Amino acid sequence: DIALSATLIGNSPTASPVLSDPARTLPETANVYAYLCYEKSGAETQCFAITRKNVVVGRTDPKRGISPDIDLTAIDQKMTVSRQHVRIRYEETFFYIEDLKSRNKTRLGELTLVPLKPELLQHGDVVHCGSVRLVFRVPGVRDTPVYKI
Repeated sequence: DIALSATLIGNSPTASPVLSDPARTLPETANVYAYLCYEKSGAETQCFAITRKNVVVGRTDPKRGISPDIDLTAIDQKMTVSRQHVRIRYEETFFYIEDLKSRNKTRLGELTLVPLKPELLQHGDVVHCGSVRLVFRVPGVRDTPVYKI
C-alpha cells in the first residue's frame, strides 16, 4: 500500500489536468487532493478535481435542489448515476469510497461495493458509477507501467 501525505498536494496552478503520456503524473495543484477522470473509448476526456476531504459524486436534481460536489450529469447520458451515488473521503493518509445506496450500484475494479461500507481507494483504481467509468488519480503519483507478455 502507498501512504499519502496528510498535507495538501503541490502548488502548480498553471499545469493542465489532462495529459496524454501513459506514464504521466497529474499536476500537483494547490488545494487538490485527487482527481476523478472520466474515460470514454479508453481515453480520458475530463478530470474532476477533488478539493475537499469529503465529497459526494452524483447528478444534479434541480427540482429537489440536490447538487453533488462532483456533478456527472453532463457525461451520464443514460442517467445511470444516482443523485447521490458515492462518497469519497480522505482520512489522514488514505482515500475511501462508499456507495450511497445507489440504484445502479458502484464497482471498484471488479468489486461491487456494499452500500454504506467504505472501501480503500488507491491511485489508478477504476470506479464505475452506473455505466460511467472513472479513474481515480492522485497528483504527483505516477501510473504503474503495464507490461505485455
